[in-house]
Amino acid sequence: MDLAHHDLSVAFAPFKDKLHRLRAHDSDFADLVRQYETVDAAIVAAEQGVEPHDDRYVEELKVRRVHVKDRVFARLRAEY
Repeated sequence: MDLAHHDLSVAFAPFKDKLHRLRAHDSDFADLVRQYETVDAAIVAAEQGVEPHDDRYVEELKVRRVHVKDRVFARLRAEY
């Protein structure tokens, strides 16, 4: 199990400044990042046993995290 948070500023290091700028000035983008962080925190909590869930639920969360991350990346690229 991967018990670490998946930080967007690490995942998208080349876009770090843009990530922070969009988050500060674009409420839709900020909501999208919050969605990502919420799902990521739920995955970490489940994997650490803080909030126990079955494996299927955790896998569904991971799929949702990937979809939200893809949307974040699409916005970062579109703003490039």
